[in-house]
Amino acid sequence: MAARADSGAEATVIGEDSLSSICVKPAQLEPCIGQPFSAVGRHPLTCIGSFQAALELGDRSTTAAVFVIKEMTGLLLSWFDCVALGILPRDFPAQIRCYNKSTRRLPALKLGSRVDIQDPTTGRWNRIGVIVGVGQRRTYLVKTASGRS
Repeated sequence: MAARADSGAEATVIGEDSLSSICVKPAQLEPCIGQPFSAVGRHPLTCIGSFQAALELGDRSTTAAVFVIKEMTGLLLSWFDCVALGILPRDFPAQIRCYNKSTRRLPALKLGSRVDIQDPTTGRWNRIGVIVGVGQRRTYLVKTASGRS
């Protein structure tokens, strides 16, 4: 069965309507134990039961408790099971801190430098200007061909 990774989920869950596609009968389910389930915004979810399942992706596998949720469809893999299957790195989302690792500080712009100007509405870089003033914290006064600053 196809599944979706849910990096924010603490449990692997499946919709009640998907049980028949994986040959699990409601009578085979164990009772739900632990904290109640909720979706984004603390919307309560009804846990019907749980079962153990072998999850496989390529050469990786894990055994997981899968909780059956009345209000959902399909299969969502928890953060823990995504890590076990190699879908997410163990330190996810810590690698986001490395986003700027290879960036470098750009030199300050100098008076008289030619610059491209992005139109905030269209996102296009369709205007050219010249630096005519330098302020604090990398702020600049730019003059365009029409004489506007």
